[in-house]
Amino acid sequence: MPAGANAVWQGAASGLIDIVEAVRELRGGLGESQVQGAEVALVNNEGSVLSAHCTVIPANAKG
Repeated sequence: MPAGANAVWQGAASGLIDIVEAVRELRGGLGESQVQGAEVALVNNEGSVLSAHCTVIPANAKG
């Protein structure tokens, strides 16, 4: 996914929004913003000081 693709949403449950965007890329059908041939995504989100950090690697049936 292009860097900063969801920059508008940062700070508003951005971790979940990043996962939703990655899944939409893997499913396809996003028009011009679609990453062609996407099979695997990497979503990383860091909280603030002493907060949770998480990395998710979703894949479609091809990946």
